[in-house]
Amino acid sequence: MACHQFFNLVAEPWIPVSDGEGNFIYLSLEEVFVRKDIVDLSVGPMERIALMRLFLCIIYAANGVGDGADSPMLERCVAYLAKWRDRFYLCHGQYPFLQYAGLEGENKPWTTLAFSKTSGNNLVIRGNDGRSNGNDEWQTDIAARELALYLLTFQNFHGSGTAGTGTWQEEELPNAGGKSGQCKNNVHLFILKKSLEKTLLANFVPLGKLPKICNDFLGRPVWEGYPEKNFFEKNAKNAAKTFLGRLVPWSRAVLLRQPVGNGPWQVSVATGLERKFLCEDEKGDQNAPAMRGLTTTIIVQKKGGKNETVEKILKINPKKSLWRDAHVVALADYRRDRDGWSIVCAPILRPFLESPTSDYIIWCGGVAYHGRMGGAVEIAVEDHWPIGNAALRGQAEHRERFVAKAEEMAKKLGRAGAECKKGAKLSSAYWATLDVRQGLMHELLRQEMAQKQGTENGGKGQGPLERWERELQQVALAIFDDECAPQNSAQWAVYVRGRRQIFETFNVGNGDGK
Repeated sequence: MACHQFFNLVAEPWIPVSDGEGNFIYLSLEEVFVRKDIVDLSVGPMERIALMRLFLCIIYAANGVGDGADSPMLERCVAYLAKWRDRFYLCHGQYPFLQYAGLEGENKPWTTLAFSKTSGNNLVIRGNDGRSNGNDEWQTDIAARELALYLLTFQNFHGSGTAGTGTWQEEELPNAGGKSGQCKNNVHLFILKKSLEKTLLANFVPLGKLPKICNDFLGRPVWEGYPEKNFFEKNAKNAAKTFLGRLVPWSRAVLLRQPVGNGPWQVSVATGLERKFLCEDEKGDQNAPAMRGLTTTIIVQKKGGKNETVEKILKINPKKSLWRDAHVVALADYRRDRDGWSIVCAPILRPFLESPTSDYIIWCGGVAYHGRMGGAVEIAVEDHWPIGNAALRGQAEHRERFVAKAEEMAKKLGRAGAECKKGAKLSSAYWATLDVRQGLMHELLRQEMAQKQGTENGGKGQGPLERWERELQQVALAIFDDECAPQNSAQWAVYVRGRRQIFETFNVGNGDGK
């Protein structure tokens, strides 16, 4: 089959969602902006991030300086998609979506794009028929709708290093190392509402409330400026260095090849425009729009223990659950930027600083990679935090205190475990236990905010924070006793020293009323 105008993402269903009755269905891009009965996306963290950035890019492109307050915004998105319909074909002779038309290179299995389901260099994933093997038989079963989602996710999250060789517009694309997809390793954040329609409207930040650095480099979506030989540099710079150009990244040269007969889908992948034009990371160009990304959170850290500070994007830590950074993404106000807003937050949350008028959920997620080149997915994580009408900065302050107590206890437990040479094991068990007890922390946090008094006015052992301290100590003691209980008289001295480390953590007694 010729690779020409096949599977239009505007009209064909390919986006997994769940409706109000709990049904799993697929929608087209157009339907996303029309249907009012859709509750949420039904995808993993990587796919959610990629899809939400695509939706937001379309909303910005269609509405310009809209105020984000009304449903006609979404109607304008439908008109925009109709105008640019020809740029959303999965296969197209001139404008294949997020691909290089005419790219010539090694034909690889389509699983090259499905890295979110691979492990290291192993390209064996589970096929639609449920089998998992190294043969290509089941690869013919892959649907175009799945490839569309794989392609979009790949451009956001691909690993670094070599991508392969290719020839495009009579120019050889070298098999050279390249940077990874810009969404990799970062914590991304969205607002979730009770329907997908309301979620889309909530996550649109009026341009006036975006960081100025984004506004100065607004640009245009990549599908409006495909790489062409005579305009390659201009379009490539837009894709690499502008706000809208980076919302839907296009950093690898890719071309899908439709099945011939009963054969499998194949793909050519090479180092593309990102080799020359991608902007610097946080150690380089501080003016790059990526440093003020729409969905990422900027944090301020001290540099080398000195008074100097440095701005960095909050990263996924495979050894650290997301809730431990909740006070950061919930707008802890450590310093302000030139626009007068807290920079310790994702821009998506900024409108809620002024007048939070309804309950909503903060969704956080991302993916971490392992290996020196970061080429394989280590863990994909996500978390949800319900936020009410309470002042966000106040909540962040209280949440930070609760998390700080947990971190303090972890250090003490680690030192206690070191006495028994089991520090790492105890720490792992401790955080795993707290991961499933977040409900208690959230309840105590709610009580503390309602009382507006915390530990200062609640009296010793009476406030929600003190109750949380007791809970932490009980968890630590139970884990320590389970793992380090003395088996003979020689181990008693070590055991006692370890327990003292735990009891010294808080002024909440020693467990026997003394």
